[in-house]
Amino acid sequence: MRSFPLSGEQIRDVEFSASPVWELLLSRLALRWPKRHAQHTWWIERVGRADADRGFAEHRAVLDSLIRPYGWIPQFVMPSSLPTPRAWPDERALIVQTAPDRVRSNIEELSARGPLPDTIRRILAEPDAGLTKIIAALDAWWELGIEPYWSRIVALLDADIQHRRHTLHTRSPRLLFSSIDRRLRWDGHTLHLPSESGNVPSHPTTGLILIPSVFLDHRPMASIDGPAPRLLFYPARNVATLWSAAPTAPRHSERLLGTSRAQLLSLLAKPRTTAGLAELTGLAPASVSFHLGILRDAGLARRQRVGRDVLYTATSLGTRLINGPAG
Repeated sequence: MRSFPLSGEQIRDVEFSASPVWELLLSRLALRWPKRHAQHTWWIERVGRADADRGFAEHRAVLDSLIRPYGWIPQFVMPSSLPTPRAWPDERALIVQTAPDRVRSNIEELSARGPLPDTIRRILAEPDAGLTKIIAALDAWWELGIEPYWSRIVALLDADIQHRRHTLHTRSPRLLFSSIDRRLRWDGHTLHLPSESGNVPSHPTTGLILIPSVFLDHRPMASIDGPAPRLLFYPARNVATLWSAAPTAPRHSERLLGTSRAQLLSLLAKPRTTAGLAELTGLAPASVSFHLGILRDAGLARRQRVGRDVLYTATSLGTRLINGPAG
């Protein structure tokens, strides 16, 4: 086991966040090892074809040399603990600001674990130009593999955060950590992690940020740099539902209703809020409300207030339209 100090007062101030760059990095590993990430088969099949395209070859060489298993990722592209932004442009800006000396030193640290790929050796020789290539490759992969699906990913991450936060504040910190991984244990002043989480220093920390991930496939991982708030990454709940959360509407309903309204109606197989639909589809909340109004007027959807929430569901007519044959 590895451990780091974490007081009861720090537990009360535990924060939660999501990290676009973390999902970007881990998604490359999911793409390269599909058998270990069977829950992402739908996504792998779609992005894999574009990733294998000849036009993406230069970016692919940089990414596959930079993002390697078992910790082979330079620290300067990892999520920062001060702060942990939720938007790709914010995290991207932190990487862009990396000094050439840090690029070089972080890559040299990896050389102790074995021979470096030729692509990384060239970056090591010219860290200024190399950082530009790294940013270009990260941008290209964000646009191809993550951004089109980000609203769906972040909706699942937010749901996980809400669940964990509720567990922390209404039940107990011990239950929070054991629900993330049964081997995680907090004894009131120290957090003990599975040994696979890495060699976590024992120097004091100023707090903890918990970051769920859809692409982390096995066990929690902790950041190890400095006394700043420690980052603890862990697998999010319900990842198996991720790619079924926003089903593709049948073509016949798209021709009749339009793509956006057909997709919304497909999602109304179970009750959903306007905000939830906006997260899943990437549409603006105002656009979702507009389309829902049209679906209600057509008798395809209904609304119901449950406590503070207004929930929308498909009517029997709407369900038949989505499920019925094109004829």
